[in-house]
Amino acid sequence: MKQCMIIVVAIVFVVLLSFWQSSYLKDTSKYILTDINEIDNSVKREDFNSALKGVEELEKTWESIKPGWDIFGEHDDIEQISEHIESLKVYAKYEDKEELVNEYYLLKSLINHVIDAEQLKFSNVL
Repeated sequence: MKQCMIIVVAIVFVVLLSFWQSSYLKDTSKYILTDINEIDNSVKREDFNSALKGVEELEKTWESIKPGWDIFGEHDDIEQISEHIESLKVYAKYEDKEELVNEYYLLKSLINHVIDAEQLKFSNVL
């Protein structure tokens, strides 16, 4: 009986931790996605100075939440996010609209992938 109780408590703890982790990733991703949308709007207006400032703001936001994402996410995905942000900075600096657009869509996709991959779902457990 004592062993069953320990197992039940452990399972409940893991499930609650998983829900908290998923909530944290979703909440913090909103800040990143907001910065990406601002970059998108700047690029659509072809205002590359604002786009570069937006990328710098995105970089600051990412650096503030990256430690939490390092704990929960796959390290390869986290490194890819950092690399995409660096690429965004280069493309914004050189005003390469096409590559800039491609890069922030890839970044959005990767962020959504990390969130989806860390959710407690049967498909993620297997």
